[in-house]
Amino acid sequence: MFKYVNEDGNFNIATPRELPKHKILEHRAGYTHNRFTYSNGLVIETIVEPHKIQFFSSHELEKKSDGKYHPKL
Repeated sequence: MFKYVNEDGNFNIATPRELPKHKILEHRAGYTHNRFTYSNGLVIETIVEPHKIQFFSSHELEKKSDGKYHPKL
């Protein structure tokens, strides 16, 4: 998994236009760990804390000219 950390609230990942399978892995005050699985094989896990969000992606993400991060599939 590839790890990305966002502390400024501006991180947009281009994902397929579909509802992914979603699973909450852990939830407690000030901490939520989620997994999103898409039909094209992309898996993104997020850990959301008050001052940062960590992203773990099954594919490397590349920032493109549209400002979004696109998976290298």
